[in-house]
Amino acid sequence: MRDVTYYALIKEAMSKLGGRASIQEVFGYIKSKHRGVNRNTVSTAMSDLSVNGPPSSLYPMSKRFLFRIGRGRYELYDIKKHKAKKEMARTPFQKGKPVLEKKKVQFYVFRDSKKFLQKKQLFEEVKDILEGIERVDHREIQAEFYNRGWTMEKPIFTETSWAWDVYKDKVAVSVELSLIDAVHRDFLRAVLAQKRGDLDVLVYVTSTFKEPKFHNVKRDIDIFKEILTFPILLVGLT
Repeated sequence: MRDVTYYALIKEAMSKLGGRASIQEVFGYIKSKHRGVNRNTVSTAMSDLSVNGPPSSLYPMSKRFLFRIGRGRYELYDIKKHKAKKEMARTPFQKGKPVLEKKKVQFYVFRDSKKFLQKKQLFEEVKDILEGIERVDHREIQAEFYNRGWTMEKPIFTETSWAWDVYKDKVAVSVELSLIDAVHRDFLRAVLAQKRGDLDVLVYVTSTFKEPKFHNVKRDIDIFKEILTFPILLVGLT
């Protein structure tokens, strides 16, 4: 049985089981209607189909419809409900009331990127998304932007398969959490995208504690400032 079939069967099972169920319950429902069902495949597929599932999932975020609520338990994903639940989970309490804590984020504003984003009414949105990230994880960052209406995996050029991680209103977001050389590659792509009229601002997201590291990317932006003629908002997550 192919994964795409499991996708449909799991969706049907979750709906019939009231929108919340364990792996065993979903497996039991599917098994009662179809032969040759493998429990491990159901388990893996449910994990991959959850928005807070593993980064290795092959399902695009737009196809995921589950939210993991506990060990082996899932419910149908609801963007408003689960965003609030994530905020509460990471929030301390004072006198019985939640006190929202924003994640510490470093910003480097290059060529008035903040002003350009404010004109597009996107600066506060970008800031709010990134301050709300629980883990410095590529997939989670993409998912949070997607949940706010950004396009995922937006093709940069028609000639290649290159894509921005997320994109909205000529604002491209690129997330790099591995190599400094990949940063230089993204800069080159952004230069051409801006020349072709497809990019107004680049939001570049990295980490303060692992490669390529915020301070290294900031250094390289300053080194290449003669050719980086467009606004860049560099963001360092801690």
